[in-house]
Amino acid sequence: SPVLALCAFLIAERHAGSLSKWKPYIDVLPQAYNCPAYFSDEVINLLPSGLRAKAQDQKERVWELHSSAATFFASLQPLLQEPVVTVFSHDALRWAWCSVNTRTVYMRH
Repeated sequence: SPVLALCAFLIAERHAGSLSKWKPYIDVLPQAYNCPAYFSDEVINLLPSGLRAKAQDQKERVWELHSSAATFFASLQPLLQEPVVTVFSHDALRWAWCSVNTRTVYMRH
């Protein structure tokens, strides 16, 4: 999917650090977000029911994306010095997913 492609790109570029041509952009992105994908279960349980369901759904979407992308991420192992599970961890995907989804990358025609 386009979202997964953008997430993988951001993760790879963040991992490349000073070798990345995108380092100036990566450096201005937040290190963590306050979107529901980052909420603890305790915080989600404090939300009103409608918001609670949406927050839980967002967390689940990130987990499902990470699980469904495991084979794709594994195919990137030859490009990496470190284990792919370390570079493309759930935390890395959550950060990239929030980076993509807190910016306007899609517009309705």
